[in-house]
Amino acid sequence: PEYFVTHELFLSNSSHAVFVLLVDLSQSQITRTSQVEYWLKFVKTRFSTLLARNNDEVDMRPMVLICGSNRDRATDRLDVQYDRTKSWKCLWGDEILPNLIERFGGFLNIHNNFFVLDCRRARSRQMENLLKCLKEYGAKAVTRAGSVPKACATVIPKIATIRDQLVMTRAQFGGHLNIWLNADVTHLMSAILKFLDDIGEVVWFPNSALEDYVFVSPPWLCSDVIGRVLMPAQFPNRSFQSNNPLAEQMKSGRITQRQLETMFQQHHTVVIPLLEQLELCVKLKDEFEYYIFPCRLLHGELEDVWLRGSSFVYLGRRIRVKSSGNTEMFTAGMFPRLQVRLYSLKNRSLRLWKNGACGYFQNDIECLIELIDDGTCVDISMRISKTRPGCNSMIRDFLQTMMKVVESVIQTSCPNTQVDLFALSISNLNDHSKPANGYSLEMLLEHKLGDLVMPNDLTSVTIISHEVVM
Repeated sequence: PEYFVTHELFLSNSSHAVFVLLVDLSQSQITRTSQVEYWLKFVKTRFSTLLARNNDEVDMRPMVLICGSNRDRATDRLDVQYDRTKSWKCLWGDEILPNLIERFGGFLNIHNNFFVLDCRRARSRQMENLLKCLKEYGAKAVTRAGSVPKACATVIPKIATIRDQLVMTRAQFGGHLNIWLNADVTHLMSAILKFLDDIGEVVWFPNSALEDYVFVSPPWLCSDVIGRVLMPAQFPNRSFQSNNPLAEQMKSGRITQRQLETMFQQHHTVVIPLLEQLELCVKLKDEFEYYIFPCRLLHGELEDVWLRGSSFVYLGRRIRVKSSGNTEMFTAGMFPRLQVRLYSLKNRSLRLWKNGACGYFQNDIECLIELIDDGTCVDISMRISKTRPGCNSMIRDFLQTMMKVVESVIQTSCPNTQVDLFALSISNLNDHSKPANGYSLEMLLEHKLGDLVMPNDLTSVTIISHEVVM
């Protein structure tokens, strides 16, 4: 799970992407089903923007092949069988595949064959069938990409000569391209970089603070930098762990600047700003300068936050992924990035845990933000002392500010995600009932539930889909 936050950074969301989803057949059928559905929902979430701007004449759905590995260790021996066609079959895979195609087929081009593999046998019939399908899908992907792959065919072998530079500016990389192609390709620069990023030759982050940088050594960025910082604690015996003496401390999600500088040595001037710009961490100060990595937080809700009190004015909202929308969940990286973004607001004593944050912000408004319902809802609860002059308007204004922050993070991590917006029950917030009941504007008006929300609280807020106002 520690690495889930990085998936939206590195997994392609272009029209010429091909995904191979590998299922471990040694796991229980319940676990397999859960994992397959998670990854299909994730890919669907990442591709919703692409499909939204597509016309009906071109099939832009990402191509997906689902495979089962560890066939010799299948939990149910009868589940994996060798049939008369001299091919391995998985009864669970053959049964679940039509359901997945029906559920996700409008967004994902899922192959209608479930491939049963023993990855130790590279020349098996099933492996050959998989490679054949990959070549066919790859040819379709290249066709979608137009003329760019032809230019990149010359570029790709040359990139190896500059990998030792690790990272360079876009202008520097463009200079290399002009030399290699013996032409000015400035007008094709973005298309070439996107294609090279999709096939893993470079890493490039368009439409971000890192857009002007090209990482020409993806293994260095993924393994030596992000892999080292986010490495799960359950790998104590691996050689990489022995080279990472700070792994134990990173369990708390905190590490000092001096320790980061020691970890990355001569590259720390590039690495530390990179981690910040990717919103994987945020720099804080107390007696030491240190960084906090929300995705590494393992502990649950803190007991000494959001304590009961009777002299507060409460207000809250729930942002829920629209059940009939084109996505089914927020990505795993959304909430950790929201936790990082909260530090951009003036705050006091902000506390974080795995799926939550709580602290005091402007005008001493205390705010509690939680990710609930298996990552499909974000609850924003806030309160202010009743004795504060103008408390009602203060808390309403700050709610608008907080909603804009959440909206911005969702748009970045889960583009084109449609959401429903609910008002949280004031009485539930006051009683500390969890989760608080949420009411849509239609419910409030139809059932006259005005006593459950603050008077004059039904102000307009536009978020993501622009379909729900409250």
